Amino acid sequence: MSDADRATRERLLGEATRPFAESGFNKVTVREISASARAKVAAVSKPLGDKMALCSEVVVRFLAGVAGRHGQTSGGGEGVGGGGGGGGGSGEGVWRVRGAAGWG
Repeated sequence: MSDADRATRERLLGEATRPFAESGFNKVTVREISASARAKVAAVSKPLGDKMALCSEVVVRFLAGVAGRHGQTSGGGEGVGGGGGGGGGSGEGVWRVRGAAGWG
């Protein structure tokens, strides 16, 4: 991935967090996120895939931040409960975050 693609990806992720949190997945459009990130709508598909992948990455980053604040990790994978490393795609990392955050 080029530096420009990485920068665009980071802007998209940064700009997507608030709308997804405030309005929910169904009410937010890729067009709105792209406009606020100063990126073309097609820029979402190149580094991220689609709206669902964008939202998933936002959630993973949020959960990783929660885990980090509580001294927890997902086992060294790509993200919390993700397909890489200790998460194994089983949701194991997510459960550790949930426990760390006092959710159960």
